[in-house]
Amino acid sequence: SSGINAEWPLRPGECIKEGGPSCPSKMVDIDELLENFTTYDFRIDVRSVGEWDEGHAEISSLAPGLANSPAGNYLHILEGKEDGKILVYCRSGGRAFQASQNLLRYGFSKVHSFYNGGFQTLAAKVKEVSERDTENHPHKNLCYI
Repeated sequence: SSGINAEWPLRPGECIKEGGPSCPSKMVDIDELLENFTTYDFRIDVRSVGEWDEGHAEISSLAPGLANSPAGNYLHILEGKEDGKILVYCRSGGRAFQASQNLLRYGFSKVHSFYNGGFQTLAAKVKEVSERDTENHPHKNLCYI
């Protein structure tokens, strides 16, 4: 079949190891995500509506299907963000990577893809950090989860 991703046969591991012009600007791991979550100009959650309803980051926007549909279908969410630093995440990293490629194809240049987990990984890590360090106020980035 000639799906949208057939044009981009890259796998996330290739971009993590080597990078390249067809890769997201940055492949983001959990530690970097925790440290920099609020520094992104825009955060896009590409999970389904049902997954979003089970829990999401309050400062993110939902774009279900962006992994398999052209970014042009999401102009109502993306318009004016072409030059912004964008984080894309999902449940496990696969859809985020595909959506990142769609954004690159549409002209977005500062696309960061969360690759080693997704929202559940982030939420669990936030809970772990909060429970481990009850003396200190949680890091400001964690307050938005």
